[in-house]
Amino acid sequence: MKHQSTVFKYLTPEIISSLNQDLFNNKNNPLWGNHVAEKTLMYKEYSINGPLRHGKTIWLEHVWHARTSLAWIFGDIKNFPETEKIIRELAGICDYGRCYWHTLPPGAEIDKHQDTADIPSYFDFVKTRYQIYLDIPEEAIIIIDDKIWDLKTLKNCILDFNMTLPHYYKNNSNRDFTFAVIDILNPDCKVINRPN
Repeated sequence: MKHQSTVFKYLTPEIISSLNQDLFNNKNNPLWGNHVAEKTLMYKEYSINGPLRHGKTIWLEHVWHARTSLAWIFGDIKNFPETEKIIRELAGICDYGRCYWHTLPPGAEIDKHQDTADIPSYFDFVKTRYQIYLDIPEEAIIIIDDKIWDLKTLKNCILDFNMTLPHYYKNNSNRDFTFAVIDILNPDCKVINRPN
């Protein structure tokens, strides 16, 4: 993944409304929680030092990697039908890996980081990472590809996102900032144990 992040497409008002409805319908979903769930091996370390330790994540699909495959752990994709449609559209003939919505509360930040840390790397299985941005607070700071982005460019878009370059988020507003992350896998990779 050596390309610069670019806007893949802008969302129509109907899709924006549908995605906001997914989020509204799940605002009290008990699965919103720490970014690395207690069910995973990395929970203790990540909950203290991980870049997304601030805020809450709801996992639509969470997969874990062994040396040569990816296995489904858990997810709540069926409660997000409009988000699921977009995930499946982006995936096409490929499978999808980790997908989640993350909410950054007022005053919180996501530490500057690059997604390359796992060994053997989950990221070796990922063909493309997308991020979905809806209504971004005007006071937010978003650094992608190690540069500050104009929020008007990102508003209501799907971004073809280069996770290997430095990125950072700061919510300087007085309201939550929520965005989605969607990983599309290489064509030869399939997630095992995923329920229908």
